[in-house]
Amino acid sequence: MPRAQLLVAAAWLLQYSQSASFGSSLRPYEDGWHGSRITNAEAHSILSEHHGYRVNSTHEVRPASKTGATDKAAMTSHYRIEQNHEYGFITGSLFVLRNPMSHFSYEEPVGGCGRNRQRASVTAKNHSCVATTNAGFFDVNDGDCLGTLVINGKIFQNTGYQNAMFGLTKAGDFVTGYLRTDEVVSMDFENLVAGVVWLVRDGKNYVQASLKVENMTVQATGTAFATIQSARTALGHDADGNVVLFVVDGKSYQRGVNLYQMADLLVKFGVKNAINLDGGGSATAVYNGQVVNFPSDDCPQQYNGVKTSCERATTSATCFHDKRH
Repeated sequence: MPRAQLLVAAAWLLQYSQSASFGSSLRPYEDGWHGSRITNAEAHSILSEHHGYRVNSTHEVRPASKTGATDKAAMTSHYRIEQNHEYGFITGSLFVLRNPMSHFSYEEPVGGCGRNRQRASVTAKNHSCVATTNAGFFDVNDGDCLGTLVINGKIFQNTGYQNAMFGLTKAGDFVTGYLRTDEVVSMDFENLVAGVVWLVRDGKNYVQASLKVENMTVQATGTAFATIQSARTALGHDADGNVVLFVVDGKSYQRGVNLYQMADLLVKFGVKNAINLDGGGSATAVYNGQVVNFPSDDCPQQYNGVKTSCERATTSATCFHDKRH
């Protein structure tokens, strides 16, 4: 993150301190459906016509930072957010990874997608992640991962659905936006995941434009998906080629931020491109093995007669890790 943005953000951020782990879910896809039914060519036409993008109009390619690429340790910073804002009192976790090459990946839960959902803290432990959040969406009935997914160079799913994606190629480029199935193959991704809604494009709030491409009629939350207050998880990069991972605490329809507000916050932090990942009760942030945000699902048991909140078991996870080879 550029120094100027860090100085501006300093008023928002409290450096990490030990935090305890304390809902309803945003469901982006109806049973049996996933993603927009339009083609990539149609997405290209929509975005070009309404927003003036003529080159790579369905995605952006930007170089990742090569700083510390050969270092063993992941250069990870964690900032705890606890601040009043015009949106209300916001809490959350912001992670910045300054050496993404060989230190950034997506991971499956142990046993893989489908009936093997795991808490993010468990996935973090199994994959030795320094920082972890939930990642892609999943079928709430059987745990199947939804959307295009590439993990450590292996293509797990290549659906062709036009949902916002974020990935890192083996050549060291970030790719954000909408891709054809052949581009998923030809661009040679090390890691790639699909979310729902492109939040920030070229440093500007891109939610309204993205909604013209993503077919939001296929999600069970309805038209409120982008506008309700909820916990949110976002992933992207800044101008210096660092990965930025942001989780805002909340509970669907009660507190948190909507996607327009989430995008505005990311812009304030200097993010250039970012997508929305799974949110609601799924939103979880783990740092050095500890849950550092406030998930919103009720725990199955009370603690000394008091209702508390727990992590939700999810599927794919975003992982910042020390170099593995």
